Amino acid sequence: MSTELEGLQVILNDALNAIQAELTIARLPALSNCAQIQHPLDDLNYLPSPRLYEARRLAIAAMGQLKNLLQQPFEKVREHSLAIYDSACLEILLKTGVLDYLADPSRINGAVQVSDMRTALNLGSLQLEVILRHLCSMGLVHEPQEGAFALCRPALELREGSSGRAVVMVPGRAKVASALVDLASHSESERITPLTRTAFQHANNTDLSLFSFLSDRTYERQQWSASISAYGTACRAATVVDFPWQELDGRLFIDCGGGQGELALDLLKILPHSEFIVQDLPEVVSLTQAHIERRAPTETLCGRIRTEVHNFFSVQQYHRDDTVFVLRHILHNWSNDSAVTILKNIAAGAGTCSKVLIIEMVISPCSTANWVESDVPVTLNELRDAQAYRPLSPPQFIPSNFGAASHVSTAAGVNMNGYLNARERTLSEWIALVSNAGLTLKEVVPLRANESIIVCQVLGS
Repeated sequence: MSTELEGLQVILNDALNAIQAELTIARLPALSNCAQIQHPLDDLNYLPSPRLYEARRLAIAAMGQLKNLLQQPFEKVREHSLAIYDSACLEILLKTGVLDYLADPSRINGAVQVSDMRTALNLGSLQLEVILRHLCSMGLVHEPQEGAFALCRPALELREGSSGRAVVMVPGRAKVASALVDLASHSESERITPLTRTAFQHANNTDLSLFSFLSDRTYERQQWSASISAYGTACRAATVVDFPWQELDGRLFIDCGGGQGELALDLLKILPHSEFIVQDLPEVVSLTQAHIERRAPTETLCGRIRTEVHNFFSVQQYHRDDTVFVLRHILHNWSNDSAVTILKNIAAGAGTCSKVLIIEMVISPCSTANWVESDVPVTLNELRDAQAYRPLSPPQFIPSNFGAASHVSTAAGVNMNGYLNARERTLSEWIALVSNAGLTLKEVVPLRANESIIVCQVLGS
């Protein structure tokens, strides 16, 4: 029997070999951290092969487990205690203009001296090299010569207009995280603020919910909106390709809380016999209508896609039996009680043949078994030449949630908890939630993204 170190070494080598092979098959260039142009895999619209997607996930998981195994515990604890400065340095990189300065086409191919950056950007006495060297350790910047810095390939995702930049620029996250610590670290008798109040409310000294708070704060609302759109963009290709939408062609789709209607616009192209209604609040629908008229003028004119004012806390008004109700990135914003109310309102309008599609993360537990064989284990070899996506079965020594590869998902759950007292949910939690709303979970379709499509129907259907 192999040791944990030996097992992880084999897993990592197998994953790297699969990545090399898939890059060759797809005729993709070699990966380089110091490249001055983005790799095709960096494009959020590029969907890698199932084997390449899973091999990357497995490699990251193995590296994370190796780091846990090998790093001196004191250094690990110290590293995490200082992690708050990761996001601080990232914000400094953007807000000082250093990122845009280094990304300028006239400079991107070479390293720039700190003294030149300080003068050009009027940064005064800021210890910029201290910030940049920490960003080097994060893989965003490199220092070819002492005191001269250049961007690494991942930092290109922070340029103006990119989805990555939109995510970083959400204001106030550190303040909310600090408030979450404050709320969690007091006993019930010591706690002045009840746990029904969010860390966001505590941090901003307000009784307003996040959405109400943002309603008259234009800049912050725009940053939040851009961040939400960025996440949708990151999942867009997988959502369209990895689910069998064609089986539902000809049905009426109702996108509940559909925002700008991006999902409906994508499905419009591949479901020629379906109609789409994008529902949202009045202040959103007016913008959505203009957006879909620009993107799909012909389909808008003939009525195949339209908008409608509707609050998902009100009972759904449609009772057609062929209706497909879609909730994309909605329920993770709400507590279990509120989420059940939303689903009950939809169930009230759903017929026996209707479907309710919930597009959200399905969090796996973090358990690590020595080896548990599933009924049909999926390995990297099984995924060779595969066209349809299936997630990999976690091998020995790899957590069921793939450890380090799920770090963004688990962090997102804490983020939702801090802002909204909400959470990302496990499969068992989703089953309980939809059951309490009078629905039954029929299947979960995983995607090549940090989310799945949960297919539900009315109980007894």
